[in-house]
Amino acid sequence: MNDSYYYIFYNMVKENNEFTGADLPEDIEVYIIMLLAYYTDRPLDVLETNFGLSFLQISKNKYKFTKELGDKSLFVSGVFPDLGVKYGIKKSYYQDIGISCYETISEKNKNNLFTRLSKYFYFLSDFINHTVTNSKKYINHGI
Repeated sequence: MNDSYYYIFYNMVKENNEFTGADLPEDIEVYIIMLLAYYTDRPLDVLETNFGLSFLQISKNKYKFTKELGDKSLFVSGVFPDLGVKYGIKKSYYQDIGISCYETISEKNKNNLFTRLSKYFYFLSDFINHTVTNSKKYINHGI
């Protein structure tokens, strides 16, 4: 991951927090920043994912794979919410897969972060979309 992405997304998320009045817990804020920065260099990895097939192949013993699919679902539902519209796939499809993935991790590992990520997935997806949609000033200024 390019370190400059982290700083760009850090500023974007902080600005969106102020604009929306959201007060994300620090661990969730950092998680979102890292998620956006990580997948910025890997858009094809996300866009070429068969979410339905991947979801069916999840095993409760495969933490990394489950987390990865949950992360991809959060990224797609936030950054590319209309990705599957021409195929009749709604944003909620990706959100539901992501919620299930994070719930699976939370149940298996008793992880409070993933409990909250699953519980607030819809809000976080919209928060990411708002962050990215309103980031044009960063893009237009060559940052």
